[in-house]
Amino acid sequence: MRHNFPILRLALLFILILGFGACASEPVETESPAPEQAEPPAPVESPVFPQLTPSKAQEIMACDTPFVLLDVREPSEFETGYISGAVLMPLGTLRERASLEILDKDAQIIVYCRSGRRSVDAIHILLELGFQNVFNLGGILDWPYEITQAE
Repeated sequence: MRHNFPILRLALLFILILGFGACASEPVETESPAPEQAEPPAPVESPVFPQLTPSKAQEIMACDTPFVLLDVREPSEFETGYISGAVLMPLGTLRERASLEILDKDAQIIVYCRSGRRSVDAIHILLELGFQNVFNLGGILDWPYEITQAE
């Protein structure tokens, strides 16, 4: 029996190693805190501004209330035709020029472009600069009234 003792020792050691190895490979379950409920992201607030119909814009332009009719297209577009009384201030220059050229931050500003996309961008810029009474006319493509041709 004495001769078998080292073999038994090795066998027991082998079994222990296999047993611990098996335990180590099993996933250890621990109690983890419940995952926090993710709150839905807050909606990005977009400034709200009035959308003018062409007829409402004509009403504003016909009364004695001061207003600025702002065309934010490029000069080449402006030359193809514009709404009478419009001031050309391309969108790319608006941030620099608006505060210098439109001094009254409370003036009514009616903004338009070709299709209505740049006018929305322009209104966001004007609101950031502190202008209060900005109105989106949209695009000159939707203007049903007379358009002045550049000379």
